[in-house]
Formats: sequence, structure tokens, C-alpha cells
Amino acid sequence: MKSNKRFLLFITIIAVCMLTLGSFAYAKPPVLRMATTTSTDNTALLDYMAPI
Repeated sequence: MKSNKRFLLFITIIAVCMLTLGSFAYAKPPVLRMATTTSTDNTALLDYMAPI
């Protein structure tokens, strides 16, 4: 009976680790949204502030 509890605990820990670490694989990169004027784009200030 004691080995069954250990096995169940081991499987539970492995499942939690897989679910936790697996979610990082599908993380989306952060999105930067900026509202600017035309002059900001024309002077290349926008490219300096948020390089792609």
C-alpha cells in the first residue's frame, strides 16, 4: 500500500511539472502597441524607440 502511494505521488508530481512547464512552450511574445504621429515615424524616432 505504501508503494502505491509513492507511485501516485510520483505520477502527480510529474503531471504537475509537465503541465506547468508545457504552458511556457506556447507563450506568445509580448506585443507593444504605440499610438504616434506621422512626424514620429518620419524622423525615425519610432524605429529608435521600438526596434523590431
